[in-house]
Amino acid sequence: MKATPKEQFHTHVGDHFEGLEAAFLTSDAHFSKKEPQSNIPLQLLTTLGPFVLLIGIWFFFMRQMQAGGNKAMSFGKSRARLSPCSRRRSLSRRWPA
Repeated sequence: MKATPKEQFHTHVGDHFEGLEAAFLTSDAHFSKKEPQSNIPLQLLTTLGPFVLLIGIWFFFMRQMQAGGNKAMSFGKSRARLSPCSRRRSLSRRWPA
């Protein structure tokens, strides 16, 4: 007889309960065992992720501070420059030939 989802109970028990399986067998309860699964990429991400993030932020700030002066933390700001063609036009307007 299969239990409905409302009657089911799921839990995680470590290996240190040797008599637990015998207790379930004597009480005529239906149970199943699964071996623990290890997710290595997730473990590496949670372990090394914060260190990589901190090193990345540190590297970013060190690069910004090498700019020196007031250029530190000026992300993507560039000064407008006049092209040589626009300079000629502006000169010709001021001093007619």
